[in-house]
Parts: sequence; C-alpha cells; structure tokens
Amino acid sequence: MTIGTTNIGFSTIATEVGLANTNLSLSDLCREQIVLDPANSRQTYTLTDNLTLTTADATVADNMNLASGPDEVSEFKSFGQDGIQFSSSSIQVSTEVESYQHQTSVSGSCIVQLQTSIRVWVQRSGNDLVFYADEGSHGSLDYHYREGTAVSGTQELARLAGVGTGATNVTQTISLSQSQGSGGIIGAIAFNTTGLTGTTGTTSSTNSKIGYNYYGSFMGECIPSGANLVKVYRHGFNITPVGKRVRTINFYTAIKSQLFTNVDQCC
Repeated sequence: MTIGTTNIGFSTIATEVGLANTNLSLSDLCREQIVLDPANSRQTYTLTDNLTLTTADATVADNMNLASGPDEVSEFKSFGQDGIQFSSSSIQVSTEVESYQHQTSVSGSCIVQLQTSIRVWVQRSGNDLVFYADEGSHGSLDYHYREGTAVSGTQELARLAGVGTGATNVTQTISLSQSQGSGGIIGAIAFNTTGLTGTTGTTSSTNSKIGYNYYGSFMGECIPSGANLVKVYRHGFNITPVGKRVRTINFYTAIKSQLFTNVDQCC
C-alpha cells in the first residue's frame, strides 16, 4: 500500500514501514527510514546489481528529505515501502530466471545419485554491503547460473553502497517458493555455514560472511522416463545499518535437476 497525500497519521506511516503503532517518534520515523528506489535515483544508499530488480520502493522527491530535519509527516506522502526483490521464480526445471541456481541433469543404471550445492552471503567491502553467491561446499559441480547466464566462481549479485563501516546487523529469512519432487526421488536440502562465519551477525569486520550454504543429497530409483527436482527459495537478508530501521533485500535461489535411470525395475 502507498501512503496518500492528505490526512497522513503516525499509524498510517507505522503500518507502511512495518512498525507497531505505539511509542512512535516523528524524528525516529523520519530519520531511521531507508528509501530504495534505484529507477528514480531516490535512495538513502545506492543499490546496484547484476540482476533484474523486480520490486522496489514507490517514491516521490519529498521522500528524500526524510534523512534530515526538520522532521515532517508530509515527507512520507506517496511513499510505498514495497520492498526489494531481485529476479523471479519458476517451477520449470529448465528455466533459469532465479538470482542464482544449480541446475543439472544426472543419469545412472538402477539408482542415480545427485549432490548439489550453492552458497549465498553478504559481506562488507569498504563502505558497501555486497551480496555474493558461489557454488557452495561442492564447488566442482556443474552447472551454476545467474539469471540464465552460466557462471563459475564467486559472483556479485548486488551491492548496497554507502552504508558505512559501522556494525550493520544482519539476519536472514528463507522461505520455499516452488517445490517439485517427482516420484522416485528421495532426499532433502540442508542449510549450514560451510565457508561462512555465521547465519546472523554484524558487518563490523570485512571478514564476516553472513549467509547460508545450501547442500542437497538425493537419490533416484527406477525412473527411465526421468523425474524432476525443483526447489526454489526466497532468500532475504534483513539488514539494519547503524541508526536505521531494518530493510530486507530478497533474492531467489534454486536447486533444479532432472534425474534418469536406464532401467525401470530394480528388483
């Protein structure tokens, strides 16, 4: 919902920016707000990316006065905190629209095995927060894609420039967006911190890598016509720079594979 242009109340602002409607301060409401609208060059910090930005804040010029005094309710007019979402999500096993994914096809005789991994994290570089991805704990596995482009090694997905060197707090939220597991496939995706420093923390050190390593181990049995495995996740980084309110930067991550065996009966 976007805030209107008249009769703007504290409760309206609180609802839009995700706050409880209690103990509200106009100064805090204004100066702790992060505005992210790259398309119209209205940003508290500069968001750049190597992806498709599908959702961003709705803004007008007045919203850029929120960071400094005098503090006025009218500075929120026409503002919509629509959130930041990169890329899109598809249930199709051969579609590569997600921010980062491992996609492969494996075959075997009676039983076929699949190992799969990706890793996504945020790390500070100078005054910037940088969102990265790589092949994860099983880096030798083919093939990895960034929105349809085959990639290898560490990939920069997006960057939030100008946040500063302070201890930005980071947590994460991961939810399943698409799921398909045809008959004959067993296994699961596990999440760990292999190659990372943790799943929560601050960016006070440039060595801190906050994220998740996705690791999957699957087995397919008696599937000569093939079976599809699709797991797509919405991976959100909840960042709280010093003196600001939390904002979430969302990506889509995916594990996709086709599994085949050359026999239909294994007994």
